[in-house]
Amino acid sequence: MGTNAVILALTVLMYCSVCGNSKQVYIPEEFDGRLRSVDKDEQSTADVVKTHCHGNRATIHRTKEKEGFHRNVITDVEIKMKSGVDSLSCQLLQWQSLPPSIYIDTYQVQSRQQHSNTKVLTFDDIDVEKPDYLSPNHTIAVYSKLDSKGGDVLSCQTDLPIHLRYQRPSETDDESFGTATLPLPSLLLHCEGDVKQAINSSDCGLLYEAQCSLTDHRVCQWQLLSYDTEDDPLTFQVPIGNQQYTLLVTTVTMAASILGCLVLLMSMIMSPKSDVKHPHQD
Repeated sequence: MGTNAVILALTVLMYCSVCGNSKQVYIPEEFDGRLRSVDKDEQSTADVVKTHCHGNRATIHRTKEKEGFHRNVITDVEIKMKSGVDSLSCQLLQWQSLPPSIYIDTYQVQSRQQHSNTKVLTFDDIDVEKPDYLSPNHTIAVYSKLDSKGGDVLSCQTDLPIHLRYQRPSETDDESFGTATLPLPSLLLHCEGDVKQAINSSDCGLLYEAQCSLTDHRVCQWQLLSYDTEDDPLTFQVPIGNQQYTLLVTTVTMAASILGCLVLLMSMIMSPKSDVKHPHQD
């Protein structure tokens, strides 16, 4: 771990101690190089709501849907703002790390985004064919619009389709399933509008620069949120193959393929030839 990472970790610990009862603050290493920390002298008060960590409380709840290798992750987020949500237009950014055992299909998410509140930005090419032991970690940014839930509460729900990769085959009969774990995301908030009543000079949050939205390539300042959750990272059971059956499976597959070719060949030989008369022949 480099010097910058150590300083960042110490900053997070100080931030957590100031902000009281918050259970989770996630700052993955991928922040380095993709999200730039904003110095106090650079922090803008014109286009960002610097949320006050004593007044604004965020909660996150995650569930998984479907079975097998193709799943949906439903994320519900609520943010109890200190004041002034009626005059604000706010977005949530989920900074999500994907381990090698989990991937998203970029074509699938792109086809869903037009009619969905789940807007996914990818930073790397994702190979959907590779098994997990040949795949790297990936990071995605999930944007969603926050709506007022009444009072000073903002909320949103995202629906992210994920897929599980094939894992390395087992060499024994004792292991039939592997595990894929999706970590909880980091949450960042950006608001525009009448921000004066939401700004507080004693703000203890951390600001980062990131793309404003999926389609808006400007750079905006985003507030890192601490949040409460009763959920553990989601885990998925992944069926894995058994190398002890390699010879059996290969033999049966080859035999079935050869038999199918022979049947097709015999069918072609034995089929009666059609008596077709040439159109110019009397």
